[in-house]
Amino acid sequence: GENIPPAPADALGMRYFTLVLPSAADIERLVERAQAAGIAAERSADGVVLRDPSQLMLILTDRMPALG
Repeated sequence: GENIPPAPADALGMRYFTLVLPSAADIERLVERAQAAGIAAERSADGVVLRDPSQLMLILTDRMPALG
């Protein structure tokens, strides 16, 4: 919800979700839109990480993660 602080580090719940996009160009378009809205983007080995106001992470990638 709006204006709710991030959950404590030891709380149960979702920490992140991954959005697999068709191409690196699609990722860059989303990153540009996020940055224009004042949302920071950070690069990681898994892709580009965006965080919502509650610090839930959205990972943008063009590679399907390995399952298992």
